[in-house]
Amino acid sequence: MDASEQSFKGLKILCFLSLLGFVYCMAFDSTKFLTYSSLDVDSLVEDSASYEAINNEILIWKDAGIDVSEKWLHKIALLFLIRSILDVLALLGVALMFYRMKIGFSIYAIFQLCYVISPFVFFGVNGTAVAPLNMMAINLIYLALFFTQKKNLLAREK
Repeated sequence: MDASEQSFKGLKILCFLSLLGFVYCMAFDSTKFLTYSSLDVDSLVEDSASYEAINNEILIWKDAGIDVSEKWLHKIALLFLIRSILDVLALLGVALMFYRMKIGFSIYAIFQLCYVISPFVFFGVNGTAVAPLNMMAINLIYLALFFTQKKNLLAREK
């Protein structure tokens, strides 16, 4: 196995790990969207685990200065819907990189950056309360890892 094949193997492994991460992110973001788009706090059973999890999250947001009225909870739900869509679009970039297409990196980078900045667009500096920095750091680390593999991608043949 020559060096080119070995480095392409690294790109494939990175694409596979990204796929797993995107499955997790899409499930997480979709669940948050579904939870907060149809949330009726009065209908939750107070002793349930879901009530406590949702209530704790709302308290964290309230402490960070985010309005947690019904209107703003729908805005939070919209943020998670947008992030789910950005997940799918960034995954398209990963799929293209798996087939060594250089355009895949551009697509991936654009939508990963949009994914990271979307909470700040919606909530300003309080965006970190809704989407913690440690979660966003993972996206930026993967972007840097794919950047190191950019040399293994091929430009489209004319």
